[in-house]
Amino acid sequence: MSVPSDVESKIEATRITYPEREHGVTISGSPFVCEFHDPVSPKEFCGTITTVDDPWRMFGVRTQLSEEYWKVVGNLFHVENDELVGVSQFSIEVAPEWMRVYVKNECSAERVAEFVRALDNEYGIETKFPSED
Repeated sequence: MSVPSDVESKIEATRITYPEREHGVTISGSPFVCEFHDPVSPKEFCGTITTVDDPWRMFGVRTQLSEEYWKVVGNLFHVENDELVGVSQFSIEVAPEWMRVYVKNECSAERVAEFVRALDNEYGIETKFPSED
């Protein structure tokens, strides 16, 4: 397994925000990457993870961008005691060797960390954050 123990704080540090400036706004933050140990079929992968069932608990709209490149804009469900208590919006881009993750401003870093750990358990991944490049 290649998910660092401090993955939640690393996710928090990459969060996409839109800070206001004197003459408008700018974009801050960046995506992080999950590299698959074995290549995946992006179409099948996106179909598998966009389910409300454990461990994914995600609803997402899948879009094919090219033959081996897909995008999912999704909501990660926050569930406690089998009850929906909230959602976090995020988006991913998927290629056979990697997945790029964009954590939006209001998204729960804790919930994304759970999702990333589930990916590691199911597919085997290595996370790469911008400061580690």
